[in-house]
Amino acid sequence: MNNDGMFDLRLGIAAALQGTELSPDTGSGAASAFVTNATGQSTAALTPRQQEIRGLLRQGLSNKTIAGMLGISEGTVKNHITEIFKVLNTTNRTQAARPDSAPEKAPMFDADEYLHLALHASSMGNPHACMIYLKEALQLQPGNATAIYLLAVQHAELGLAARAIAGMKTALALEPRLEIARFQLGLLLLDANSIAEAKTQFAALDRSADAALRLYAEAMSELGDGQWRTAREKLELGLAQPSSNPALSALMRRWLEKLAQGQPGKAAAADAAGRAPAETAALQNSDALPREDSLAFLGAYRHSGS
Repeated sequence: MNNDGMFDLRLGIAAALQGTELSPDTGSGAASAFVTNATGQSTAALTPRQQEIRGLLRQGLSNKTIAGMLGISEGTVKNHITEIFKVLNTTNRTQAARPDSAPEKAPMFDADEYLHLALHASSMGNPHACMIYLKEALQLQPGNATAIYLLAVQHAELGLAARAIAGMKTALALEPRLEIARFQLGLLLLDANSIAEAKTQFAALDRSADAALRLYAEAMSELGDGQWRTAREKLELGLAQPSSNPALSALMRRWLEKLAQGQPGKAAAADAAGRAPAETAALQNSDALPREDSLAFLGAYRHSGS
């Protein structure tokens, strides 16, 4: 085999190692090959020799070893590597050795569409799909307060109370006008026995334009202080108000029923996450939100006008 044939063989091996295809006319005299640089742009600048050296770089070989294999000087190898860096817009051997990146696919839906898909999935009783859609939305818009809030609701349903609380706080920091998120955060804080912090969230709703929501918040604050009779009275007043949020009203009506059964103080606070009375003794091992209260959380968002 002549020198050109040996070069073509080595070039073919190097190309195979880097997962590229060679056209039939690629050889010692072939034109530069197309590659993708670090910015994702296609560029035609690597010569066959540079392709070969790049393939050997991927094997972790030193300049000295590469020079010996190719029968060239170390200085020549170094010069080729410098050119490879320029073409690929890289600064080191590790970056230059990475496989060429595939072009990124455009997302199938936009963030708003993913949000609607998430709500639909939840209404169909599919929390797994709901969370996937929410995370897709957040890939597109990491600062989307609504998506962060709705994901926090899902975490609450799974029993991940700390993550649910952190998510709602993040959502409110981004969008303080998410009143229903603030109210539900207060409920979760009550459940976690963080009474003072819960009352702070409820107090922030004292100027809400929603009279029913204001009364519900006052009721929960009273409940945090152990004033369950006053809490019941305020819930009754809230439920008597016109409401455009039937899901939230349904949630508060269930609370009123529990209070009417004589669940005072901490026991009623435990039901912020919807637990039955028999479970309230296990506050330190809190369970997930029951399905009906989780759906009420999401339903409350749908009707909140947010």
